[in-house]
Amino acid sequence: MQQTDDTPRPRLEPGSGGTSRRVLLGGALAATATIGGLALLDRMPYVRDLPIPGRRKVELTWLPTALRDAGLQVEATEGWADRGRPWAFDPSGVLVHHTAFRATAADPHPALDTVVDGRTGLRGPLCHLLIDRDAVCHVIAAGRANHAGEARSSGPMPAGDGNASYVGIEIEYAPQEPFGQRPTAQQGEAAVRAAAVIVARFDTGADQTPQDDAAGDHAAHGL
Repeated sequence: MQQTDDTPRPRLEPGSGGTSRRVLLGGALAATATIGGLALLDRMPYVRDLPIPGRRKVELTWLPTALRDAGLQVEATEGWADRGRPWAFDPSGVLVHHTAFRATAADPHPALDTVVDGRTGLRGPLCHLLIDRDAVCHVIAAGRANHAGEARSSGPMPAGDGNASYVGIEIEYAPQEPFGQRPTAQQGEAAVRAAAVIVARFDTGADQTPQDDAAGDHAAHGL
């Protein structure tokens, strides 16, 4: 069972210099499988959202159109464009997780309500994109999501607030016993293509016009 962290965390200082824009799957998470070069990762424990001075708050309002243009099946959840946590979101990487929900032909996206609304101890949204058992990409949120927790530095990606630094993709399957599911080939292909679309958008610098963060507020915020 994942534990909540009620201890206030110290202020995080903004990083210096530029950050390379690339898919980086790893950070503070343990890889559980690899498909098409993408590591599928376990969830992080819950940590508090932290506003980070100097970090932008962007919105992925381009995401459904960009995914459709790449030939992916896309369903946008109601309210996705206005959904997100209210603090810094300036992503330069992508994390791919699995939901640990058992998906079936009759119910290809059992975690959909959970990733939208959250769960006990952790408010939604819990990702930006959910790829269901039929490889349909459900767009969950345009803003910051609670999916990455506090990350270690990894390659060009800085340590600190993973929810600010990463776009989160969840693949709907349950690898744990007694289910032992694996992602389908179609899900793996959709994850690779979706991650490539997102990172290409970062590379063009066309992610989104920044919004202002809460000025001068450096204290830890609870969810």
